[in-house]
Amino acid sequence: MAFKMRGFSPFTKKTGAVEAGSGADENVKQQLLDQLSAMDDPMESNRGKAIAQRLMDEFGMTGDQLDAVISPQR
Repeated sequence: MAFKMRGFSPFTKKTGAVEAGSGADENVKQQLLDQLSAMDDPMESNRGKAIAQRLMDEFGMTGDQLDAVISPQR
């Protein structure tokens, strides 16, 4: 039995990008950036990779932006 709901497609993917100006989401983003910058070598740990992936997927950050945040701490 197929799932039948008007306008619903099980194959659509939520983009996950947050809208600019959302205060709660910006707090989450800043907390994740703080956690990432506090790590000694974030790209060598699973936790660091997971945080970086979340920042890229949900907040649309690029690898260069993440490097800019991490590099000054080293």
